[in-house]
Amino acid sequence: MYNVGDMIVYGIKGVCRVEDVGQILIDGMANDRIYYTLAPVFGKLGEKIYSPVDTSVLTRELISPEEIESCIADVSNKKINSINCRNKKELAEKYKSIIKSANCTDILTLIKAIIEKSENAKENHKKPNQMDMDFLRNAENIVYGEFSVVLNIPKDEVKKRVESRIFA
Repeated sequence: MYNVGDMIVYGIKGVCRVEDVGQILIDGMANDRIYYTLAPVFGKLGEKIYSPVDTSVLTRELISPEEIESCIADVSNKKINSINCRNKKELAEKYKSIIKSANCTDILTLIKAIIEKSENAKENHKKPNQMDMDFLRNAENIVYGEFSVVLNIPKDEVKKRVESRIFA
């Protein structure tokens, strides 16, 4: 169980601060359960998430700076194969699965794969696929947001540092 003040990763919302733990009195919500009141770090001002402590949504503690370095090293040393799927729906499901895993190495690998796919499209005088670009933004927000909080540097600086290393 997390405590007030803890920073956690909450599903696809990314990094959240635990603002309260306890019962909540909101019409329509079971008041016999214990909830986390979460504030997304990169969410809209005043945004709150009320999540039962026994939620099925993946939640986890933030990774350490050492784990970030290991993740970046792993991905920078990987030869990325394109993600092959029969159709866009299957590809979207694969992307969603990777993002929902909250596994930083897998998400960073996805970011690298989509960027490479986009660059290949541009080299062939084609526009990058919009679905890919949407998932890329989502993946970047989640993983770069976590790295930003852990390393205490702005998200756009994280992106520059990470991508300069994974594409070196």
